[in-house]
Amino acid sequence: MKGPTPRREVFRVRSYRYASEGGSRVAISPPSPWPPTAKSWITYGVLTGGPRPFIGVTYSTLVTTADSYLWNKKTYNNAISALRRAFAFGYLDYPDRRDPAAALKCARLRKKDRPPIDPFSIQNAETFIAALHQDWGDAYGNYDEFRFFTGLRPSEEVALLVSDYDAAHGVLSISKARVQGIDKNMTKTGEDRRIVLCPRAVAILEWQLQLRESAMRAGLVKHEHLFFTDTGAPIRSLGYDYWSWQCTLKRLAIRYRKPFMARHTSVSWNLMIGRNPLLVAKEHGHRLTTMLSVYAAWTEGAAESDILAIREAITCTSRPVPDPPPDGLQSKECAECATVVLAGRRHHARRLRSSSSQWASCQLG
Repeated sequence: MKGPTPRREVFRVRSYRYASEGGSRVAISPPSPWPPTAKSWITYGVLTGGPRPFIGVTYSTLVTTADSYLWNKKTYNNAISALRRAFAFGYLDYPDRRDPAAALKCARLRKKDRPPIDPFSIQNAETFIAALHQDWGDAYGNYDEFRFFTGLRPSEEVALLVSDYDAAHGVLSISKARVQGIDKNMTKTGEDRRIVLCPRAVAILEWQLQLRESAMRAGLVKHEHLFFTDTGAPIRSLGYDYWSWQCTLKRLAIRYRKPFMARHTSVSWNLMIGRNPLLVAKEHGHRLTTMLSVYAAWTEGAAESDILAIREAITCTSRPVPDPPPDGLQSKECAECATVVLAGRRHHARRLRSSSSQWASCQLG
């Protein structure tokens, strides 16, 4: 049984800078409700019934409260990790005192505790992707489709800027993320990545940039984010696509998987077609041992027809002419969309073929 969300319902950890900074490399101004003198206090009203001096929090209080909730191991570890880091920051002002949160231990995750990997088959994925475009429009469909063919974490995808895409070489830079509403200039693993996009991913981005250009001319997009909603606003929430994702899967009668499973699907597909495991691990931000132990079962016994279908999907460079844009993008400028797509497909054909050759050269590398 899962308990309440740690940061929201349990700890309400807000040291002077940490909660806003969220572990970012750069300093961010403190939250507005907190004066500069509040650095030595911590609010955790659900924990103890109200604010109390930071120094007054004891180890036994933390242990008793943490053990009183029925959490799974991963949720428990997330809560303990957030609390320990906030306390560690606060206790920098008290080097002569012992930080009680430092002694809190995380639960050991065994293989049975990890959620099972359940990737989409290529047939179900293509059906699902087409339905997403049909049900919610191309601004939404591109966002989810791109994750299937890049394996990005949702926190990395919502943080992408136009400048992260090197169109000349078909390369995407992954160097930041957005977690719990906080922008970070680092990824989950703390390591930046440069991904050579497969031809299908390049085609998705080419159409997304054309859609973005039309929305900019209509005055709907006034930001540098790569993906946006049907109203032109940047996608800022990791849960943006959950409801629409679930509705479309239900309509298609396809077994439900969470949106994060698109990332697992991407890794599985790359391994099934025989790409270099070291390269796949590097591009997806995985450790090689973890990747092979988690995804190995999906690389064995794959049907030859499925492997051929995956290869064809990944190396596909054509994009269908989209349906009319959703109501949020209707304007006199949007009448040009079909023309833009047709011209764009001709204009970018040479670039896409170049990207296909570059990606294929390192496929088995």
